[in-house]
Amino acid sequence: MDAVLHALSDASRPTVLEALGQAEATTGEPAALLPDRSPGRTESDRTKVARTLGSLRAADGKAVVHMEDHYRTNLDDLWSALTDPERLARWVAKVDGDLQLGSAFRASFTSGWEGPGRVDVCEPPRRLLVTLSPGQDDQTVIEVELVPDGDLIRLVLEERGLPVDGVAGHGAGWQAHVEDLTAHLAGRASADWRTRWTELIPAYNEQERRLGRTGSIESICIPRHPPRRANAQRRTETG
Repeated sequence: MDAVLHALSDASRPTVLEALGQAEATTGEPAALLPDRSPGRTESDRTKVARTLGSLRAADGKAVVHMEDHYRTNLDDLWSALTDPERLARWVAKVDGDLQLGSAFRASFTSGWEGPGRVDVCEPPRRLLVTLSPGQDDQTVIEVELVPDGDLIRLVLEERGLPVDGVAGHGAGWQAHVEDLTAHLAGRASADWRTRWTELIPAYNEQERRLGRTGSIESICIPRHPPRRANAQRRTETG
């Protein structure tokens, strides 16, 4: 079942940070829902529509989408949300097929992308690696790691092997999926995926523009121009 994890990423941020500010975190409550008191972060940062969780870089002539976020839950709960077909269907994708290590499956993402996948690495509850569209021209590898970080669990997700041209759509799509994971863990319904993708794409378009110029880039939080591609209908939308 662990194979399914590849589906990672999407959710809307809450607007009730003040109400949560005095409450103690409970199991399953994502850290993103609580005021972030770490250096350089303010509560207002958490509410910015274009807050960027991901970065883009180039490797071996292809593009890589890198996502990170923190959750105030335990490893087993977060791992389950990433690998249990019933939970995956609530926030990112319906997954059918044999979900054992080395086996094949088929996924239908909330972004609209459908296709085959294969589970290549499964090390519960820390690491999952799957190949999407194995053996095809658009084959990519998705790797997810869960890392204890103080009282939180840090989720690190990468999709590698993407075309540089159009990678912004994948970046925006994965952030939308990761935010939906946040909503799922909080017991909330996911946001409208397409609407959130549209809000995020300007910031990732800027990252892609600079990626083409420098080959790598750090996260950018302020969008500089409108979306160029509203037709990137792959996983990240594609996701």
